[in-house]
Amino acid sequence: MDELSASSYNYRYMGRTYDAGAARTHESEESYRNADATEATRITGTVDIAAVLASAALPGATLFVCALEPGTQGPPLAVRKLEVDRWPISFVLDDADAMIPGRTLSASHRIQLEARISLHGEALPRAGDLVGRLENVDPRTTEPVSISIDQKMS
Repeated sequence: MDELSASSYNYRYMGRTYDAGAARTHESEESYRNADATEATRITGTVDIAAVLASAALPGATLFVCALEPGTQGPPLAVRKLEVDRWPISFVLDDADAMIPGRTLSASHRIQLEARISLHGEALPRAGDLVGRLENVDPRTTEPVSISIDQKMS
């Protein structure tokens, strides 16, 4: 991976600590006006793992659940880091999990959800990590979603 690709890849998945903190504490007049929309923008669901991959996901493994905006570069819209102690595992993603202020679930129309077990505990994806994706999700859905981890990254 060349230096430019590595840099943009790192930015896409790592985010910046300052921006993540600012996103979690950012409040504006617009957020007050859109309080109803924001409350409705909460994705709940479960992550499970395919039987053929289950032995690779040891108890205590790090799971990242990310909301991505399809066709857009940069960090995920929202990320939740969880420790896996059993399957399936429940999750909630909302605007408090945003990586960058102003780039939130409530501002999106369709997203892709990704659940990734990091075998090394790192946010940056690596070969060997286990992943599952759910395409074309409405972030305002009130129905729980289900993501199946069914692939190994190469």
